[in-house]
Amino acid sequence: MGLEPSSSRIAVVGTGVIGASWAAYFLAKGFDVAATDPADGAEKRLRALVDGFWPALESMGLVEGASRSRLRFDPEIMRAVAGCAFIQENGPERVDVKRDLLAKISAAVPSDSLIATSAATEAYRGAGHHRFPGRSCGENNMKSEDSTDAAVAAVDREVTETYSEIHSSSDRACAIISAAFIEDRLQRAICRRLLDDDRTVKKITSPNGALSGFENKILLGYLLGVYNKETRDNLLVVGQIRNKFAHYTKIRSFDNPNFRQFFDRLTIIRRIEAKDSPLEFMAVDAIFPHSSRRDIFLHVIHRVLGYFAFDDWGREQQTFNPLF
Repeated sequence: MGLEPSSSRIAVVGTGVIGASWAAYFLAKGFDVAATDPADGAEKRLRALVDGFWPALESMGLVEGASRSRLRFDPEIMRAVAGCAFIQENGPERVDVKRDLLAKISAAVPSDSLIATSAATEAYRGAGHHRFPGRSCGENNMKSEDSTDAAVAAVDREVTETYSEIHSSSDRACAIISAAFIEDRLQRAICRRLLDDDRTVKKITSPNGALSGFENKILLGYLLGVYNKETRDNLLVVGQIRNKFAHYTKIRSFDNPNFRQFFDRLTIIRRIEAKDSPLEFMAVDAIFPHSSRRDIFLHVIHRVLGYFAFDDWGREQQTFNPLF
């Protein structure tokens, strides 16, 4: 469509509690946010939710220039998303609605924009995306009005296949594959922050190099500012769970008593479940106190990988630190 993306503007499609959470997050990170929702009274509810989230965001620290005044609202989706470089879709969990939203978004945004979608059911696969109850990113390479099929092709096939395998596998395979996938994404995030010296990078990331182990990557990621201390500690727990499954053949389930100490240290989940948590708004879409350990583990994986996907897109704009 000949549109030039604005690297500082993000669109949020659907402004319920989840969409409002994303809008507040992006505003706190210094972006201009264009929000859209056709529901009556949507703008008023959105601004009220953002106002409610703002004190917690201020207490955690806003980037320079962050302001609620950078939020604009347009009930017309194609006007709202036009020219945006990153679009976060949060529509209802219905295949027909997802298809329609993705087609409209794809037709209105620049060809190099990224479209992320929030989904927690089979609506993901029905709308042309992998099944992943968190956040996912796929490059938007739409060239025609018939963009639904193109949306399927635009999704990273490696990501699609990996998430499908994680969700259909045993607990042991789920833990090992998830940790391996995080390790791969973490290494990418680290390498984006290193000097442009391929020879040296290959040496330290080789099987016998300084970054050959998952734990070493986790610690370096923290020291480079890829994520905060709490996320570092949660990633170390993920690595420990992976190691238990990998080295003890009798452990076959997340429900094994040996895992209790590890799940007790997944603080992301504990804060998510706490009603008085300043980050409650980041967690309204998934975990509840009576979830299984597998669900809890997967939710942590999805949160971290969703962050890495956003970091992958936005590294050139600023350093992104997760709000969890």
